[in-house]
Amino acid sequence: DLKTVARETEGYSASDLTALATEAAFGPLRQYKGDLMKLRKEDMRGVRVDDFQQAMKQIRPSVNQSVLKEYESWNAQFGVSGS
Repeated sequence: DLKTVARETEGYSASDLTALATEAAFGPLRQYKGDLMKLRKEDMRGVRVDDFQQAMKQIRPSVNQSVLKEYESWNAQFGVSGS
């Protein structure tokens, strides 16, 4: 379920999430055993949570948690609020 993926990717940047989704999208292709040149979209399964979990072994957060805390602190002091 996507809530699980959201929890497990806490601290990932937008760029990290893009890379993660791209990597996860290759999961069905990697498991396909037929001729890729004759592949039809009906023959492919959808991307699943386990594809994201496998991708998380490759794609890790690129922003250190201490740096993230510094950005949050700066934003709390000087940033523009969303209201």
